Amino acid sequence: KEMGARLEEMEQRDGRQVTQFKELRQTYFKEIQSWKQRCSALQMRFVSLSPIDANIENLAEDVTFFDEKDFIDEDTMNVLKAREKELTERHQIDMQVLHRQIHHLRNELEKTRRDLTAAEDDALNFKTKLRFEQQKSAVAKTKSAPAPSTDSQAQASPASPNKNDK
Repeated sequence: KEMGARLEEMEQRDGRQVTQFKELRQTYFKEIQSWKQRCSALQMRFVSLSPIDANIENLAEDVTFFDEKDFIDEDTMNVLKAREKELTERHQIDMQVLHRQIHHLRNELEKTRRDLTAAEDDALNFKTKLRFEQQKSAVAKTKSAPAPSTDSQAQASPASPNKNDK
């Protein structure tokens, strides 16, 4: 029991130290970032206030070349590299899935376009047949309709009243 209690106490202490180191590291990186920003701002101000003919080549060493990754401990760097590898692999898988979906959608689009073209052709053929049938029907109606009377008297004026009707 005593060993278990000591082990638990050590784990808690280790957890507190890990948390404390993490907080210190974050504070340290924030401070470094702040100094980088200040130095860059001062360099920009110096350049803008310098006379046109001033020699400012000694500013070539830019403080923004500082890389925080150079100060990450090895274990954290290994974790970050593993995570990067995992994300890269996941990205590649996602890209393959997307490419397959794009291929499938393109095939579907092409099929839909072919179907649309076929439907348009069918509609045009139907329209042509319908016009032909309408013309055929109109011709048949004109053939079966009674021929207009060629009697000139019937067309001339209404019948004159009969003298006997009065």
